[in-house]
Amino acid sequence: MDGFKQFCKAGIAKGLFQGRLLNPCKQGRLYTGSGVILQYHSVSHPRSSYHYLNPGLSVTPEDFERQIAFVTRYFRVVSLDQLLANAKDQEICETLFAITFDDGYRDNYIHAFPILRKYDVPATFYLTTECIDGGLFLWTSELRYLILKSPKFRMHLSSLSEEFALDTVPNRMKSLEKIKGRLGTMSRREREDVLSEVCHETGVRDMTPLKATMLNWDDVRTMCRAGMSFGSHTLSHPSLPHIPLDEAKKEIIESRESLSARLGKEISHFSYPNPGNHLNFSTELKQILKNAGYRSATTSMQGYVSHGYDPFELKRKGIYRAYSNLPDFYFLIKKEAILQRLNSFVGTKWLKSSQRTRCT
Repeated sequence: MDGFKQFCKAGIAKGLFQGRLLNPCKQGRLYTGSGVILQYHSVSHPRSSYHYLNPGLSVTPEDFERQIAFVTRYFRVVSLDQLLANAKDQEICETLFAITFDDGYRDNYIHAFPILRKYDVPATFYLTTECIDGGLFLWTSELRYLILKSPKFRMHLSSLSEEFALDTVPNRMKSLEKIKGRLGTMSRREREDVLSEVCHETGVRDMTPLKATMLNWDDVRTMCRAGMSFGSHTLSHPSLPHIPLDEAKKEIIESRESLSARLGKEISHFSYPNPGNHLNFSTELKQILKNAGYRSATTSMQGYVSHGYDPFELKRKGIYRAYSNLPDFYFLIKKEAILQRLNSFVGTKWLKSSQRTRCT
């Protein structure tokens, strides 16, 4: 029943948007938060990125430009630093937007960067530092590539005590997600041991297509000179709460030091990796980040940055292929505000009172 309610509310809201009854120009009247941080991963065409990334995590360059044109037309897009500074001011009720990218794919430079420059939009890129410039393969990409490219129909992994079907595309995808879920909770050494066995058992030898999938340091420095900001996404993209705390501390601190040395700047921002959709932060991790000198950390939790926010538990709006058309995109980024507005229209209590703010 709750799912049906949500479906109906989403349909009503998108219908109102398409019918121009909810005008983005009046966004101040729909306000529920101090800021909206958009979370992107890849800006690419599905065929070009299929071997290293789930296409659902990306948007095409054409859709990305439509989205950037939309938010710059109806809202004010600022740097992450400015959004967080303004969110501390209880008197400011303007909705500000900030753009962020996770992982460090090279398509960010090829496709996203020119569009950001065209619209004069700043963005923050969170880098998995050991994967930059042809270093390590991003392990999620490596696993995907090996499973999809394997000429075999079955694969037994003694390290996981399990056999996996590779005989059809759906079975390959099921096996990929299952192995990814297991690796997401492992320490780096355990994960690398399993990946080594996967490489051997799949029979894939040519890894060349993966070598150019991540940014290089020249790309990073070019974007930095153009006003883009960079933050850490760890050294190797583990699920931090599931690995030993000492290892997590190393991932957090050394990735910051590496970025700072490469760019000659203090690195203030961090993004928690979220492989396999596990809980990706904890109280202990937040304290490590504070002690290391970071000033903020973003999560993959959906939501706004409101007054009184925790800077080490920032919510974002994940933008994926499912939100390519503008009504869906607009509904996602303003969902809580739109539903609150609908509440006032129909006199129901669909939203919890905790979602309301003094600026509504």
